[in-house]
Amino acid sequence: MEYVVTWSPQASEDVIECAKFIKKVSKEAAIKFVEQIYEMADGLKDFPERNPVFKTPKTIAAVFRKFVFNKRYILVYLINENNIYIYRVLDARRNFGSLLWRTFLFKVSTIEITVVS
Repeated sequence: MEYVVTWSPQASEDVIECAKFIKKVSKEAAIKFVEQIYEMADGLKDFPERNPVFKTPKTIAAVFRKFVFNKRYILVYLINENNIYIYRVLDARRNFGSLLWRTFLFKVSTIEITVVS
């Protein structure tokens, strides 16, 4: 099965924010970060189930997966048929459980997710 990777507007904004932070130290590192994160996300097409389900006390249905990138960033994504939806890119040093809760509303019966940010 061939998968298609789609980025939410919030996930794209997250990447920009992370890159701005990294740029304070090194412009080259920020560029490298952006290139690598998009490359790694594209690599999910090969085997998206390889990463664990994202479990936090506030996630109702364990449908999201997490991909830890560069030991500091977490790509939060969902697999639906042949689509991979990247919802957030979070700094692992932040309270990401709270960020996720504010970002998503869950409909458990249909595994339908509505972005509310």
